[in-house]
Amino acid sequence: MPTIEIIAVDSPSVPSLPRFKGFAYIAEATLVSHRGLFQPVLDKYTGVIVHLANKDFEGTDGAWFAGCLMNRDRGDVLRFLKQPARDARRLLKLMLRASPIGEVLFLSDYQFGPSRKKMERKVLPPERFWAMHDAGCIRYNTLYRIKERSRTTPCTLRRVPRRK
Repeated sequence: MPTIEIIAVDSPSVPSLPRFKGFAYIAEATLVSHRGLFQPVLDKYTGVIVHLANKDFEGTDGAWFAGCLMNRDRGDVLRFLKQPARDARRLLKLMLRASPIGEVLFLSDYQFGPSRKKMERKVLPPERFWAMHDAGCIRYNTLYRIKERSRTTPCTLRRVPRRK
């Protein structure tokens, strides 16, 4: 069964999050994945992690899985069902706000997904991530870096004097 985790990079504490209709979740201030695929990457960060799960896991402990949140027409494509997608969009916005640098990591681990190569993607703005999701281009076993454009490191265009 797949796991889905969202990390608010450098968030000092767990933000106030609502209950969602589409999924259950656990939020923690220690970046420990429920699966080990991306743990070496997470070990380089600080922040808050939210583990998504099927709604029937709400209020329980133990291993959490998110298989009932997905449309599983294509085994390698991570695509949320309608209500979980709405809620995941909202959660992603809240996590972006919780990150002082406006960055989240979205990762999945699915033992029956594509190659377990620890795939990582470049930084995407949230609207590009969701456009890729809607087009069926988000893959399992991949870590996506999502960053708000307004909070990206400013690019200062100043002239550097030429050496004579």
